[in-house]
Amino acid sequence: MQQKKEIQKAMDKAEHTLLRSGFSPDAVTKRIHNRKIGIARDIVNEAKNGYDAVIIGRRGTGTYKEIIVGSVAKKIVEKVAFMPVLMIGEIPPDNKFLVALDSSENAIQAIDYVAQILGGFDFDINLFHAIRGNAPIHSSIAHLFFPKESLKLAEIGAMAVFDKAKRRLEDAGFTSGQIHTKLVSGVSSRAEAIVKEAREGDYGTIVLGRRGLSKVQEFILGRVSNKVIHIIRRRALWIVT
Repeated sequence: MQQKKEIQKAMDKAEHTLLRSGFSPDAVTKRIHNRKIGIARDIVNEAKNGYDAVIIGRRGTGTYKEIIVGSVAKKIVEKVAFMPVLMIGEIPPDNKFLVALDSSENAIQAIDYVAQILGGFDFDINLFHAIRGNAPIHSSIAHLFFPKESLKLAEIGAMAVFDKAKRRLEDAGFTSGQIHTKLVSGVSSRAEAIVKEAREGDYGTIVLGRRGLSKVQEFILGRVSNKVIHIIRRRALWIVT
């Protein structure tokens, strides 16, 4: 009974926040039910009932602060592969968004989602692309890096992706002054480059495609996206399918 009382209190507070922010009372629904299968799986099953996105906190009520991502949040991010998942951090949202791009279909879908949700409002978008550098020829991970002679072609391809993304954002109502681009080459880790840019640029939200260029479908969450989730601690992450 005490737990239900605390949950109801949290629900009422959330509803009040939404109504105060301009939502219509008819647009806010509160649902509380007992666990059926498991907390994460119940949320995943609920998400299949006509919603457009799932919004979660990075951690729940667990007391283990050293855990970067809570077990429920981790399961939801992995299992909700059919719609965007917005993981909210400790830093309050602001008007600066870092959108990490490659030439994958998911990256373009991330742009379309940003355009749909944020277009026409006062938000600044930084399109960011990181290209791996050279690895020692005998390195066990050399296959993950671009050969030196291919870096230039990769940079040209990145600029083409930027142009495509900018057109889609401008079609959605963004002005050219709201859209910025940044390309970095020679990085050892794309995920670490994304996190570094987010911290140095003080971006409150990072937007990522769920998967990159890998064609291996069993990887529900791409290597770069997964690594960013576990490196970044306080900022919001939008994982777009």
